[in-house]
This record gives sequence, C-alpha cells and structure tokens, in this order.
Amino acid sequence: MNLEHWYHVAEIVSSIAVVVSLCFLALELRLYLGQARQDSIDFITSRRHDLLRVLADDGELSDIVWKGLAGTPRLPADEWSRFGFYMYCVILELERAWLRGKAGVLDKQVIQVSDDALTWWLQHPGVGAWWRGDHPGFHAGFTAYMNDKINQAIVDPTIAGAVAAAIREREHQRSGRSTAPGTEVPEVPALPLPNPRAGLAPADTHPKRPP
Repeated sequence: MNLEHWYHVAEIVSSIAVVVSLCFLALELRLYLGQARQDSIDFITSRRHDLLRVLADDGELSDIVWKGLAGTPRLPADEWSRFGFYMYCVILELERAWLRGKAGVLDKQVIQVSDDALTWWLQHPGVGAWWRGDHPGFHAGFTAYMNDKINQAIVDPTIAGAVAAAIREREHQRSGRSTAPGTEVPEVPALPLPNPRAGLAPADTHPKRPP
C-alpha cells in the first residue's frame, strides 16, 4: 500500500471514530436527561410530601390552613398571615413544577399530577380569596396559568367549611363557650371567583392583608 492508500484508510477510521463518538455522546445525553427527569420527579414529590407533613405535625397550623381554605371571614391578622405564607409555599412549589414542565424536564404524567393538585387547592374558596391580592415574585406565564385555572375552578366550600366549623366549635369549647344547638356546622358561602384583571378583593370578602 502506498501513501495515498494509507491516507484513505486514515480518513475511513477517522469517520468511524466520529460516528462512534456522536453515538456515545447521544447515549450520555439521553442518560443525563433521564436522570434529570427522575431527579425532578423525586424532588417535587418530596416537596409535596414536606408541605403536607408539616400540616400533620403542626396541629395549630393545620387549623389555620383549614379555616383559611374555607374562606373564614374575619380571620385574625396573625392567622391570615400564616395562611398566606403557607399558600405562598404551596404555589411556589406548583410554579416550580410548571416551569420544569415548560422546560421539558418533566413527563406529561407528572405535569398532569401537578395540575390536578392545583385543581384540588382551588376548589376551596379561601385560595381564590388569597390569590386576589398582589403577590409578586411569580413568573408572568405561571400567573396567567393560575388566573385561567381560577376562572375555570369549580368552588365547593363543603369540605373546608365543615372542617373549619368543627375547629371553631372546638375552640369555643376550650374557651368555655359553645355554639347554639343545631349550628355546629354552619354553611360556609362560597366567595366569588377572582378576576385576573382585578387588584384587590371586594370589601365584603377578605380585607387585603400581608400574605
């Protein structure tokens, strides 16, 4: 073989090496993306668990959150503030999942689970009342998504209203007071759904307080 033949052989070998390198790079990228997806799923699931676990461990916070979810009128300022901070944590985690879904990091099934979780929160009237206020710090696209979800939400105050009424009854009993017979679980009216273009809550629902 002369020099020209060796030159052609070298070109063929180089081409094969490039193809092998590209195949290896594609495999590495696929493995990386798969691991990134799994890490995101594990992290989001872990954060959802933490948010619910804190309610199971902190009875006082659990009572406040249920009263807030029910849209309890005249909720004390300190309780409204704790409810607001907790809702911030919940919505921030949902925003995290939404952003990762937009980035293509999460599978469609996980995105749907996150969407279903938001639907569950929005069925309680207090969430819409809280979102009516000014809450900076969220992605503009996620804010539009939240407003659309709130406008489509079917609000049902039954569950949160019953739990909040039971909590108030227990608080009355501890303080030596009791509600009148037949009024232990009063009906909790649904608060109007928020208008995404509106700023503050109507005066007859919740006053605007710091979250």
